[in-house]
Amino acid sequence: DFRAVRADARFSFGISLAQLSNVLAFQLDRVIVSALASPAAAGTYALCVGLANKTLFGIASLTSFAFPAVASLRAEGRNADVASLLQVLQRVAIISMAAILVPALFLSAPFLSLWLRTTLQPGTIELLQLLWVGYAIAAIGAPATHVITGTGTSRLAAVFAWVTALTLLGTMALLVPSYGLIGAGVANMTAMSTALIFLLLVRRQLRVIQTPGRARFWMGLLGGMTAQALLLASAVPYVTNWGAFVLAGTASLAMFIAMRWITRTVTAEERRLIHSIASRLRMQHMRR
Repeated sequence: DFRAVRADARFSFGISLAQLSNVLAFQLDRVIVSALASPAAAGTYALCVGLANKTLFGIASLTSFAFPAVASLRAEGRNADVASLLQVLQRVAIISMAAILVPALFLSAPFLSLWLRTTLQPGTIELLQLLWVGYAIAAIGAPATHVITGTGTSRLAAVFAWVTALTLLGTMALLVPSYGLIGAGVANMTAMSTALIFLLLVRRQLRVIQTPGRARFWMGLLGGMTAQALLLASAVPYVTNWGAFVLAGTASLAMFIAMRWITRTVTAEERRLIHSIASRLRMQHMRR
């Protein structure tokens, strides 16, 4: 059937365009920093991007199963379940980024000081912090890419991939000459923010219905992040070695979970995960 082949070709072409935009944007950005700032600044920029983008890659990998899952749901005519799946995956992404973001921001300075020591360039800490925020926003939109692509359309994802790429390169060309590394960080955060518009469009296209308890969900996240911030604000001055760094980061994550557990704002998915982990730990202990 030629029509089926043509539809498959359009789908594949959209995926290829999206991938091409990523390749171009995240290679040319280094060229722009090198040309408009300095080669040393480009090296620092590449180092910070390599750290911050792990959050996006992590969420994208964690939720990648959504593509075949959505294709299967659509084949069975269960369109309402597609919207529900997006809701669940979006909550997972938001919770994950909320737990990571505050420690990432507070511990950027001690991390870079411990790692780079005397080679730390001015603006590097601020650059990394801006990148953490930018990639956290992009990670929240990552599940929507898998879901909308699983419905059989790649046009929307391709269009926004290019919007993000062009926004990144354009704002970097404007900001890097005057603001250096900090300008590059602002450009990244601005470009990644287009993921929120993409997410809203996907939710509208799939007719996602808002679930009850949203205010409680967001208040729980805010409480957990506030507790992390208070803990780290007092702990950061004492983070002078790698042991203290690991301890501060681990304690802040535990504080996030504990605060949300105490306030009973932990989601059903999190409860199931915690109970599953606890059960496995008990089984391993019994075997010993």
